[in-house]
Amino acid sequence: MLLFIILFLFILNFSFQYNCDHDNIQIQNYLQNLYEQSEKHAPKQTSRISEAKENPQPIRITIDYSRIEQTNDLTQSQIKIIKKLIGLSSDYFSQMLKITPLKGNNKYPKYLSGECNGIIIPENDKQIGIPNSDLHIYIFYMNDNKDDSRANANACAFQEITYRPIFGRIQINITNMVFQINDHKLFRQNLESFIHETLHILGFSKSQFQYWIDPSTGKTYKKGNNQIQKTVNVRGKETIMLFSQNILDVTRKHFKCQNAEGITLENESKSQSQIGSHWDKSLLSNELMTNSAFGLVRVFSIFTIALLKDTGYYQEVNQNLSSELQWGKGKGCEFLTQVCYSQYSFPEFSTENQKYICTFDRHGIGYSRISSTTDNCYVVDAYLTRICIDQSNQANENAVKTMQYYGFDSRCFTSTSTQPKYQTIYKDQRSRCHKFKCDENTITVFIPQIQTQITCTQEDKGKALDINKDDPKMGQITCPNDYNDFCNYSKPCRDNCSSNGICVRGFCICIKGFGGENCSQNCPFGVIFNSDCVSQCPEGLFQGPDNACRKQCPSTYYNSNGKCLICNSQCLECNGGDPNQCTACHFVDVLMENQCVLCNGDVCYKDIEYEILIKQQNLIIIQFQSIIYNLQKYMDNIVVLIEDFTYFEIERTIIDNKQIQLKFNFTRNPPLISTRVDIYFNKNNYLRIKDNKKFIYNIFTYEYEQNQIVNIQNYQKAIIALSIIAFIFTIVIFFYGQLQFIDGIIEKYQLVYMMKLISIKQNLYMYVFIYIYIQQSFQSRNIL
Repeated sequence: MLLFIILFLFILNFSFQYNCDHDNIQIQNYLQNLYEQSEKHAPKQTSRISEAKENPQPIRITIDYSRIEQTNDLTQSQIKIIKKLIGLSSDYFSQMLKITPLKGNNKYPKYLSGECNGIIIPENDKQIGIPNSDLHIYIFYMNDNKDDSRANANACAFQEITYRPIFGRIQINITNMVFQINDHKLFRQNLESFIHETLHILGFSKSQFQYWIDPSTGKTYKKGNNQIQKTVNVRGKETIMLFSQNILDVTRKHFKCQNAEGITLENESKSQSQIGSHWDKSLLSNELMTNSAFGLVRVFSIFTIALLKDTGYYQEVNQNLSSELQWGKGKGCEFLTQVCYSQYSFPEFSTENQKYICTFDRHGIGYSRISSTTDNCYVVDAYLTRICIDQSNQANENAVKTMQYYGFDSRCFTSTSTQPKYQTIYKDQRSRCHKFKCDENTITVFIPQIQTQITCTQEDKGKALDINKDDPKMGQITCPNDYNDFCNYSKPCRDNCSSNGICVRGFCICIKGFGGENCSQNCPFGVIFNSDCVSQCPEGLFQGPDNACRKQCPSTYYNSNGKCLICNSQCLECNGGDPNQCTACHFVDVLMENQCVLCNGDVCYKDIEYEILIKQQNLIIIQFQSIIYNLQKYMDNIVVLIEDFTYFEIERTIIDNKQIQLKFNFTRNPPLISTRVDIYFNKNNYLRIKDNKKFIYNIFTYEYEQNQIVNIQNYQKAIIALSIIAFIFTIVIFFYGQLQFIDGIIEKYQLVYMMKLISIKQNLYMYVFIYIYIQQSFQSRNIL
């Protein structure tokens, strides 16, 4: 009997564990070969920096379902569910990501083999291509009971030059991925799986890190990817650490660890699978891009948003479509580096032999177990029959006897609530699921069975309160220690959006044709008001993302002509769609003059308007048009470049809260004028200075150390080289008028930047002519 109970509990906890198989050897070998083939045939790479100036549009994702439509292994209802799942996933990314659209049809490159890891590419996709598509995904399946994964995915082809994925494939293992009509919880889990796999196509893949775009050059890192990743030893295991700029910023801010070098990826698996292309589960637990799930709410967090930004493929990544992650938040460097092996005890981890205790996110009741994917730390996994947010568990007999409540608005409390006659049976179980409501300074707990509510005030934190003062045998409820954490754990949506939407920050974004708080109401051509489908909301109400009339727009949305529109990606809350209309910011940024700006420690950076003033021949004044916060630390990170000078900076002084004075010692000293001075703010990718780069095949180089140029080499050779270039350009313009060709050459070899740096003044008419042409041509396109 005991063996049966243990086996039953095992099934309850692992029956819907999700494993991703992206890093298996077959996929990684395919991807490596794909990159090599793409490099051989792609034209020589040029910078993508200018592309960001183009007007980005939502990414267009198209799907090929033909391989699942032509099988008898799936029923028509299952195929319909799969199409709905993938359609929702694609719509989600179309709202999140903006790119410069492909011009013309999306064609599969002819130089590739025509086979993508199990997919034979249709000839039509190579010859004609896919219309209105920026990413085309093939869906197919396997039926393998020896493979414990539910799905796998990879990119199939990349855009020339930019290396953004333009074709991909997702393979479903129908042995492990179940599709059932009206099972909304299962639908949500499957939706999370498809979003997870799509992210592997979009750039979250260890094989693709080297083909992310370096923001300082606009080109792929390639062998220089040691600028964003390295291998470190974590408790005896070689582990990939990512430290690209946005990931580093988020890591430091989330964990409150300013010394963080980056964040490590998953390093544990029963095979080579799942290593290197997923977040470390001990650090980010229920993040959507960890390698496995155990059924509670998974979070598409700011970490994955940061990764998408750092790929460089997407001009805009709207983090308002992410949700908040609480695991490890604010726990410091000790948590980041030591997890459960720290001298401190973190609530994210449990100890051995604990039963019937709350999961970290309070979504369920479970028991402690050790897991290799969490660095062999003990964590709490919920029993499927005791997940608080699952309404179906209300039917369990123990829910009545212990006065529990199951639903999306339920959480796990330390509680001994029990009907008096069952006290003996449940005396050793001290966790219960209860309905709750958070207000500004209180948490109210509801006991529907006896029509009672208990209010936890600020003074009650950590205290045990009687459920019924007249009958102590009914037990007690202990108020949480931290109300802010308790009320902000990842929020589920009612009925999992009824399989008609996606849950973001606790509210549903419904697909077209459905609406209401849980997306359950059919409304093909209108909006839901008082359970009716109407043409528009009454005056004073707003159409929300759930296609229902609301008194106010949810967080991350603003009202525009009676509709709730999503805020600019830089704003958490806003009163308009522009980046300078923010009223609140995501946790990485701070609000300054209605803009959300990045902070490193207490130093903040944004695009700032300023004026250069020349006080004397060795003194420069930077005069800002508005007050600068933390000006002292801001000043320490300014880079100054002065054309045609070799110099050392002597000192910097704050004159007032809007002016900085810089004093120099010049070794070459032409007349100093303001147009010769360029200012850069060199933190967090705001500096686009090309330090230690070589121009025109080693003719001209300079060294850059400690925020200043210390040496310029081959100056005379550069003068000769530019004069020759000017002569050639003049001949081409005079005889052929090939301005477009010259534009390409100038941009490709960054000649404008070089000319701008050294500003050579020689008595060469042809050089002056071409220099003026270059300046005017590029200024007209906002490149200079």
